[in-house]
Amino acid sequence: MKFIMMYHDEKIAAIEIDKDRLKEGEKFVIEYKTYNDMLLPFAIKQAITERKLEEFEAWFKHRIIPSYRKNIGLLAKELKSYPAAWTVKAHGASLTDGYWIRKEREKVTWKEVSCFDKKFDYSIGNLTFGLTSGRYNYNTPDITTAGAMPKTWRFKDGRTYLIKYGSAPDYLEPYNEKLATEILKRVCPVPFVTYDLVLIKGHVCSICENFMSPDLELVTAADLARTDIRPSYLTTNMYIRERCKSFGIPDHKTFLDYLHFADYIIDNKDRNLGNYGFLYSPGKCEFLGPAPIYDNGASFWTSDYPDIPSLDVHAEKNKAKELLTDLSGHFAPSLEALGDIADIAGQLYEQAPISDKAVKKITENLNFKLDVFEHEYERSKRHHRHEHEQEQDLER
Repeated sequence: MKFIMMYHDEKIAAIEIDKDRLKEGEKFVIEYKTYNDMLLPFAIKQAITERKLEEFEAWFKHRIIPSYRKNIGLLAKELKSYPAAWTVKAHGASLTDGYWIRKEREKVTWKEVSCFDKKFDYSIGNLTFGLTSGRYNYNTPDITTAGAMPKTWRFKDGRTYLIKYGSAPDYLEPYNEKLATEILKRVCPVPFVTYDLVLIKGHVCSICENFMSPDLELVTAADLARTDIRPSYLTTNMYIRERCKSFGIPDHKTFLDYLHFADYIIDNKDRNLGNYGFLYSPGKCEFLGPAPIYDNGASFWTSDYPDIPSLDVHAEKNKAKELLTDLSGHFAPSLEALGDIADIAGQLYEQAPISDKAVKKITENLNFKLDVFEHEYERSKRHHRHEHEQEQDLER
């Protein structure tokens, strides 16, 4: 199968795909030819020649619903095919950028496949939530949205919104996203996604507005990491900072400081290089800055429910010290703004399907983490002041 990779209505590459391998999901891109190197997706453009096939395939895979998605069996039964074939029918168009694909001789335009500025069909989105209709329209971004949990896009008043389920059996991730939003509102000066709660088919889900546009590309930290080889003397966090500096990404220091601080406070178990990133303009070939902080659902110890652990003071002190070592001079949190956050957490989780004992433990852990961090933060500031005074004495 031969396809043309497009950016809006600009041809940027031709790719040949082995149909049998595509079904298996491995090594299916067998050849490519570029027409406009400057407009290629960032990771493909940055890859050395020997790795470009791999990056073309990674780009394609990221637009395929994964085999571990909940309700994948129902999707396969209703859509009568396999996930990669659905992506082909959807022209690989998503709500995260302006890239898409068409068959070599196919006559179709960006306006026809894009879902950024028009209402699209919800039948497949509803199907991901277990609602069948028997008739399905593939012109939908729900085909190209990755992740394990059921999710669907909606269009309203010219804007697009993502709705996500939690994971069985307790479906607590939406509550976690909402609480993380309340924390970020109080202490975070960098962009973040605002999550709210909505009831879908009897389940509480999270909902957030899309922060992407067709003129932008989300370049993840994983994409940045693959642009070079990490030296052994750099930690992963230090290496990402070095990559950000190398590409001239504005405001990356402050962003990374507050991202890691927030993950520490909320005990985010799933922050990885694939779920934070930076906004890139393919048309201008430049980074505009960090993407908003998103994907905070695996937090607040709920993955351990019903046995939410008590925190160890020595372990938490070490985590706080390690975090403070990695932070730059741009970090100055207003911790007093979080004085009411344990009460907010208690009120929020009282609505969730968890025990009063678990709610109490979550609020205790939050207060404990904040107390430990504030103590270590103040100690660190005193230490830096003392070092600065010593340096001034030496200069005299």
